[in-house]
Amino acid sequence: MARKARPWFWAERNAYYIVRKGERVRLGDTKEEAEKEWHKICAADDALRAGENNAVEVCIDAYLAFVRREQTVKSYQQVLWCLGDFKERFGTIKVKSLKRHHVTTWFEAHTTWGANSLHTAQKCLMKCLNWCVGEGILPYNPLHKRLKSRPEVSRGAECLMPRETFDRFVALTDRLFGEFLTVVYETGARPSEIARLTADNYMKDAKMLFLRTHKTDKSGRPRLIHLTDKCVETIERLVAKYPSGVLFRNGRGNAWDSDAWGGRIRTLRKKLGVPKTVVLYGARHQFATDLLKKGVADVLVASLLGHTGTKTLHKTYSHVDSAAQALRDALKCRE
Repeated sequence: MARKARPWFWAERNAYYIVRKGERVRLGDTKEEAEKEWHKICAADDALRAGENNAVEVCIDAYLAFVRREQTVKSYQQVLWCLGDFKERFGTIKVKSLKRHHVTTWFEAHTTWGANSLHTAQKCLMKCLNWCVGEGILPYNPLHKRLKSRPEVSRGAECLMPRETFDRFVALTDRLFGEFLTVVYETGARPSEIARLTADNYMKDAKMLFLRTHKTDKSGRPRLIHLTDKCVETIERLVAKYPSGVLFRNGRGNAWDSDAWGGRIRTLRKKLGVPKTVVLYGARHQFATDLLKKGVADVLVASLLGHTGTKTLHKTYSHVDSAAQALRDALKCRE
């Protein structure tokens, strides 16, 4: 058997690499990180020869290593949350022995998981097994066509943030969070998109925001966020103030993240007696709901939200009856 090449330091990139299948693979900035990643790759190579006799934990570890290298930190954390738990329970059994009842037992052990958590967990497991098949680690997916698809339940109608609630939030909170909340509310953007904005993202002539990296960037298209006059005024003032770094910052000068804005919303809800279902992301749902109820075409609403099509829009905002009303109006044309 040929000797496996060990990690080497590439001075120009200031990182450790390894040549695998004719390509240079980045392992990490330190020797310790590189060694750890290298051993994972070696384990994955060994797994290619084991096939269906692989233990479940081998497949999960290989897939986690892939997600960590190729996807976002948030995606990795979600996959780790799902598959890490499954690995603890069934990691030592062979893949060829994996049955539907293992998944059923897994779900029954988590009585607090809702429909969306179950949907996400099953989706992660199937993605892992299918990825292993694609990589040649497994000859087949033992759960293929053996699990019923679990529907994802939209919470769009539950977490809406009506204009009255938004106005009360802004009136009670400080200016810094109020500005951040206002731009999220008036643009329908994802909170994370607004939180990471820099001066480079602002297109002054077009009065819009341009994001190359975003949730749906796999489509190859940039994310364009259109601004109201009020938002333009806020953005331009912040661009002048912060020519580098993020635009929206809290009182400590740090960027807003999910923990920070989540804490603010919880505090405001408690003070104003607002239901716990109302979250910051509800501002985005409210934005789309308001436009759909006013008869704005679903294609336009989907574009403003940054969706690549209308499928997600119809699934998430099924509580809006504008489509039903349009059909009833169409029937009246025959009268």
